[in-house]
Amino acid sequence: MQKYRRIKLTRVWNFQTRLLRCLCVVLLVGCSHSGDSSRVIVSGKITYDGRPVEKGFIRFLPLPGTGGNLSVGIVNNGQYHIDDFGGVPVGKHRVEIIALDPNSPPGGGGPGGPPTKQLLPAKYNDQSTLEVEIKGQQASLVQDFHLEK
Repeated sequence: MQKYRRIKLTRVWNFQTRLLRCLCVVLLVGCSHSGDSSRVIVSGKITYDGRPVEKGFIRFLPLPGTGGNLSVGIVNNGQYHIDDFGGVPVGKHRVEIIALDPNSPPGGGGPGGPPTKQLLPAKYNDQSTLEVEIKGQQASLVQDFHLEK
C-alpha cells in the first residue's frame, strides 16, 4: 500500500512541476518586451515656412493594413519625441500636425471659450496628405517635417 501511495504522489508531483514550468515559460515569453520590432521610437523637427512650430501635436494614424493604435507626440519648440508604449507601430501612417498659437491661454480659454487657434492649414492636419512608412529594422527613427505655406 505504501509503495502504491508513493508512486501516485510522485506522479502527481511530477505533473504539477511540469505544469508550473510550462506556465513560467508562457509567462516569460508572453510578457517579454525586449527586442520588440513592432514599434519604433520616432522623433524629429517640425518647421512651417522655415520656422520651428513652437507648440502643438503630431499624430501618426495607422493606414489600413498597419496594426496598432494612433500615436501622439507633443511638439515643443519645433521638436517632438514619441516613445510611449514603445513608439509608433511599424507600417504606413497618415501624419497630422497641429500647431497651436503659443500666445493663446492654456486649455483654449476654458469651458465655453473659443478654441485655441490652429496655425497650420487643414492640408497638414484634418485633411492631411502627409504619409510616412515606419520600418521595423531600427529601434529609433528621426523623421523631420518641413511644411510650406
